[in-house]
Amino acid sequence: MNLASNIFISLLAAGLTAAFILLLSPVARSIDLVAYPGGRRQHSQPVPLVGGISIILAVCLCALLSPLNLSHFRVLFFSVILLTFVCVLDDHRDIKASIKFLFQILVVGILINFDDVTVLYLGELFPDQGRQGLGLLAVPFTLVAIIGVMNAVNMIDGHDGLAGSCALITLCAILLLPGLMEQPELTQLYHHLAPDVLVEAISTLQIRLEIGYAIRSFILLILAPLFIFIIFNVTTKPIFSQNRQVYLGDVGSVFLGLLIAYTLIKLSDSSFFYYQSDAGYDYHTFIPTNATPWFVGLPFVDMVAVLFVRMFKKDSLVVGDRRHLHHLLVDRGWPRLSVLVTLILVHLLLVLIGFMGAVRSWPDSILFWGFVGTIIAHIAVRSTLGRQPTKSSTI
Repeated sequence: MNLASNIFISLLAAGLTAAFILLLSPVARSIDLVAYPGGRRQHSQPVPLVGGISIILAVCLCALLSPLNLSHFRVLFFSVILLTFVCVLDDHRDIKASIKFLFQILVVGILINFDDVTVLYLGELFPDQGRQGLGLLAVPFTLVAIIGVMNAVNMIDGHDGLAGSCALITLCAILLLPGLMEQPELTQLYHHLAPDVLVEAISTLQIRLEIGYAIRSFILLILAPLFIFIIFNVTTKPIFSQNRQVYLGDVGSVFLGLLIAYTLIKLSDSSFFYYQSDAGYDYHTFIPTNATPWFVGLPFVDMVAVLFVRMFKKDSLVVGDRRHLHHLLVDRGWPRLSVLVTLILVHLLLVLIGFMGAVRSWPDSILFWGFVGTIIAHIAVRSTLGRQPTKSSTI
């Protein structure tokens, strides 16, 4: 499927997303699938939680009708369906955090066992030490990483337009990775690999290209629907005489977090795309493992900072509060549009650092410790904005 076909199907999915939002919003109001004002929420009237459902329905329908090769995403689609069911229940009934967490472990476990979505290696943590194999820690590390990203996007979804915009920027950056948009140069293999491993190397590179191409097509499919949602999400004035604003809900935010984590791990799977010959040739991945946290950007940094503060204050880790950066800025009197633009720019900067690190092959240790330093700096900045939180619903 060529680029023009991908774009056409994405635009079709965007139209379906808008249609589903308009059709499902009154249904959501009638069955009480809405977010009510109060607590850490900043809106003044009930808002339907159908943004995520609309995106997922549109994307799945267009994926089934398109020539997109879905064989690489069968397990992902099954996991999304299972997760959607649980998150709809949570949006409607506010189920216990422990139950949500168990279902998240189940979904991620399915991906690990049946789709080989596993972080096997970290990049260099210190210069000249080489990449760090995780060994027996690979599965638990992957569980924590994917669930962490899912909840990071969910936790940042407390300000109109923020979660959707952050996800859009991240997915666009992944899409623009050079290896994902063009065929890698294979001539080096003929010079550096021995004949007995050349056939295996070329075969693996062909699989690499196929997976990269499939991921590119899938990301293109999602971008336009996500943009349409953002328009509805930030729209507070009536359209066609009615208020059309919608929220992602846990369905949408967790789905976007899962998609980002899944894509980054697939594209940084060093054991799958790694080759080394006697001549020392090292075939690189689409993105270095140590660059991936930068692509998650602000949601990840803010989540780590909030959890650190909750632990320091000996508060529950799963009880929502107004300690997130967007809450702190609003509580200090910042206009909501200024908060949105500022945090989008912060996220864009973080993603740009990760993108440049991946493209320019910056040292892994610089990427890792630079991100750790960013989290520390974020916590320090938050300390100047802090206030006594108002606890409300669980995350």
